[in-house]
Amino acid sequence: MRLYHLDLKTAMFRQDYLKDLFARLKTNGFDGVVVEIDNKMIFPSQPHFAATDALTADAWRDLVRYGKRLGLMIYPLLQTLGHMEHILRHEQYGKLAENDGNAYMLCPSKTESLRLVQDLIRDVSAAFDHPPVIHLGGDEVLGHLERRGLHLCPLCRTRDAGELVVGFLLELADFCLKLGSRPEFWADEILTYPRQLARFPKETRFVDWLYRRTQAVGDTVGHIWGAPQLAGTAAGEAAWAKLPERLRGLLPDLVRDGRFNHFYGAAVIARHGFQAVVGSALRSSGDHYAVPRVSLSAGNVAVSDQIAREAGYDHLVTSWAVRLNHPETTWIALSDQALGPLSAEQRGWLDTVGRGLAGIDILDEQRMRFERPFHGGLSQTLDALAQSPDRDAAVRLLQERQLAGEALLPLLNKNLATGAGDSNCLRHWLLGTELAVLRARQTLALLDAYRAGIDRPRLGKLLMQNQALMHRFEQLWSESVTPESLDQECEIKFRRDIRLLENMLCR
Repeated sequence: MRLYHLDLKTAMFRQDYLKDLFARLKTNGFDGVVVEIDNKMIFPSQPHFAATDALTADAWRDLVRYGKRLGLMIYPLLQTLGHMEHILRHEQYGKLAENDGNAYMLCPSKTESLRLVQDLIRDVSAAFDHPPVIHLGGDEVLGHLERRGLHLCPLCRTRDAGELVVGFLLELADFCLKLGSRPEFWADEILTYPRQLARFPKETRFVDWLYRRTQAVGDTVGHIWGAPQLAGTAAGEAAWAKLPERLRGLLPDLVRDGRFNHFYGAAVIARHGFQAVVGSALRSSGDHYAVPRVSLSAGNVAVSDQIAREAGYDHLVTSWAVRLNHPETTWIALSDQALGPLSAEQRGWLDTVGRGLAGIDILDEQRMRFERPFHGGLSQTLDALAQSPDRDAAVRLLQERQLAGEALLPLLNKNLATGAGDSNCLRHWLLGTELAVLRARQTLALLDAYRAGIDRPRLGKLLMQNQALMHRFEQLWSESVTPESLDQECEIKFRRDIRLLENMLCR
């Protein structure tokens, strides 16, 4: 089964667009849609954290039933432990945070935390028409202790981390089963502590996700959950001798035909009698916020499709909204012809355009989502970059992006005019490429300003280009997103930069 992950953490889409998307996914070989609902539903039991453009439970039920009539399996994805900022940042829920003042993680020691999540599960079960599966998140907690903050709560500090987290997730899995749905979790934590696998009910599904896998096996070690330090070393006895003791039982799955098995996680899950799902990505970290890097996503999806077919796994194709480029830009990773005919060199230009720069067009998720007005530390990023030893490398990246984008635009315009490729994908790639080129020109100009002073005509021209492109952006994106989400996208991608330029030009 091939599943599409629709992430609603940032933009909310119009209902007519969602219906059209469901139909196109079905036509393009997808069997189901997994909706990461986040704050885009007004939960009947917990309505307080809903976004302003959230749909009612009844509206979601209508959409789900529409998808089911198309022959799609549609089920919800809830974050239940980490990635809880959309809830915990609200005052009435803040007391449930693992770390006071940090909205990332729900405290698993508090009974009220469990009750909250059970309320959410019960609500999505009804809104999604009693789905066969409910995805319950559970990722990036145990394996990310320093960064994420487990064990900062006095209630959790003295408890075993694995027992604590797995115990909480097991409560959710049992609750799901009582409602008639199979529980599903991301697999990174259970692969970090594989001895905990046996505690889960056999109906549980686990998603083995990794977004930089472009080959099935390799001569060097890839990413191993719980042993990232081994990545890049030669696959052999010397590497396996350095495996942590708790991971030694994975050796039969880590090695395939004498080489490192990049999909060892799915093999572990299946060997223990659970349903394995392979997770790939249409967009992932490092992508520019206007367009994704195509070769990485296309390669990741293709090899995941291959492994899933060979082994009989399901395949979940994720599309992470926090990367901010429009879902229409990702069709090129699903179909080579989405942008029309392009040579190998020209496809390389897509990757060059899609490489972002941190703080400029790769943005911090929490600030991007919740900081208003949005600044995102742009002035500080530019100041630091202007003085950094990495400045010259960043300048080269920006110059290469500008040249690649300027060469790509006439080709994409020609393909759109002649009807070659998917028109929606082409229109969003054209606009996205223009935005990527504009950000390159603007950043180069601002870096020069830190060295040589403000060039008013140059910055004034950039200001007008931002204003004109934002108008065209509004016209195109209004076809698919709600007015509230369109306003948010403009704030993030244009108004921040417009304010900076206006401030610099102010006498």
